[in-house]
Amino acid sequence: MRMLCWMVSAITILTWCWASPVAAAEATATWPVDEAGVLFCYRSPHDVVAFDADGARKQSYGVVPSDLRAYGFTYSDAGGGLVLVRGRYQAKDVSDFLVRRLAAATAVTLEATFTPAGAATAAGLIVALGGPDGNDLALVQGPDGLAVEVRGGTPVHLVLAPAASVSMHAVVTVSDGQLHAWVDGVARPPQPAVLARQPAASIIIGSEQDGARPWSGTLHTLALYDRSVDAAAHQAAMLRRLGARPVIPRTTLEVEVVEVSATPTPNGIAPYYRGLVVCSYRVLRVIDGPAPDAAIIKIAHWGVMGNRQLAVKDLKVGNRQHLAIEAMAAHPYLSPEHLSEDLNDNLDAPLFYEVSGWSLRAALTMPTKVLP
Repeated sequence: MRMLCWMVSAITILTWCWASPVAAAEATATWPVDEAGVLFCYRSPHDVVAFDADGARKQSYGVVPSDLRAYGFTYSDAGGGLVLVRGRYQAKDVSDFLVRRLAAATAVTLEATFTPAGAATAAGLIVALGGPDGNDLALVQGPDGLAVEVRGGTPVHLVLAPAASVSMHAVVTVSDGQLHAWVDGVARPPQPAVLARQPAASIIIGSEQDGARPWSGTLHTLALYDRSVDAAAHQAAMLRRLGARPVIPRTTLEVEVVEVSATPTPNGIAPYYRGLVVCSYRVLRVIDGPAPDAAIIKIAHWGVMGNRQLAVKDLKVGNRQHLAIEAMAAHPYLSPEHLSEDLNDNLDAPLFYEVSGWSLRAALTMPTKVLP
């Protein structure tokens, strides 16, 4: 059995830095437009602006997985987004700083760019400013669409159910007793709202602090300000930023399983909390995109996330399915991940990464463990 492992602790690190063409391209598409008043900013795993207890600005990872071995699936995509499938992140070491700045702020703005995984059957929390008494301000996707929640107030409905795989940009400001919101640059009618001031505060991404209301999708960018922002200017900057990212060729095809690597147990890959599993396939039909240069290819799927083995463990030789794939070489940020490959044949076949999320979607039917 061949295990490709890089011995770095995966428990304490969100994800990994890499020399990425994405970072170079995004340098020409500045966002936020003006960093004045930024309390927290996530642009990618290698570009997080956080602050220590003394309010000193620091460039750091700033966000940590919340007990991922016990709860949820989450990883980073090629563009630096946080891909959440019932996973949760929480900003680290920002409470004291946030409390001081929020107490003095006359306006608070939450800005996020995200892509829902699909229509929601239940409410899922995308991101929230929260504390021990609950969320002060939260962006939520539910069956009826996108909404903003302010503690003590009635949820404010923003738009109808978001489309799957379509990125959205939302700006929410609470100022002078009013909630102002923009979705993709379109203003919503203002509503009465007053932001609570708690003795502790943090930024929660992907679910409530107790694991309830998990959300599935990708969070691309996130910023919290102690001021109002020009929503139109920020929308334009975000469009430039997203447009600056290089396009990775993607192929959708019909394949037949030739050989399956064994899926390790979660304990078997410790201290890693997620792992990829490689299987070989025969290409039956190219549905869209460039055709692979070989009739037999290898595809790496997510096989372990948190405390679960995913659907790849149930693959059988001869199974057929439709998958979307990209060249593994286009995803260098995956190089530190645990990868299991014990194939006997076609070892030199070209290796691809499955980006359709088939294994993760199949895992959505599994019960979710709520953190204590």
